[in-house]
Amino acid sequence: MNPPLAESIHHMSRAREIRLLETVARYHLLPESYIFGLADVRIMSDYYTSYLFGKIDPHGIWFYFPAAFAIKSTLPLLLLLGLAAGMIAAGRLRCWREMLFLTIPPAVHLAVAMSAGTNIGLRHILPMYPFLYVLAGGAAGKLMENSRKWIYAVAALILFQAITTTRVFPGVHGVHE
Repeated sequence: MNPPLAESIHHMSRAREIRLLETVARYHLLPESYIFGLADVRIMSDYYTSYLFGKIDPHGIWFYFPAAFAIKSTLPLLLLLGLAAGMIAAGRLRCWREMLFLTIPPAVHLAVAMSAGTNIGLRHILPMYPFLYVLAGGAAGKLMENSRKWIYAVAALILFQAITTTRVFPGVHGVHE
């Protein structure tokens, strides 16, 4: 490759990451082209600016992904996740193995995304959504088991979700075929 991998790695800004990729290359733990790509992504991340709340920053903002999640997620999902968190804290959701399965992977994924220092879109945390939707659905189901009033509240949230989802589409207002 031109430039060689060893030279490319040394353009990275963090010594710890340089040593890690050198070790991976030395022991052939990953293909050289993959390591070259990882180094390139880290080098380029030092040059991306970040935009959040009307402000441009030279590097990633640590709270970008939680803020983007809160802004881009639907209100019913956020409400049900809040209820789920409250139910977990109060001990009303007792299936611990399932709760760990539904909370640990998205928490780890979010932590990794927040520490990456690159804020280039919500798509980087999309793998969290299936876990969180199942968690929200489980909390809704548990609430509906306990009280009839929750059936109406959850039905209203689902209706609101359906309406807002069908009303969102990119810039085709007034466009006819």
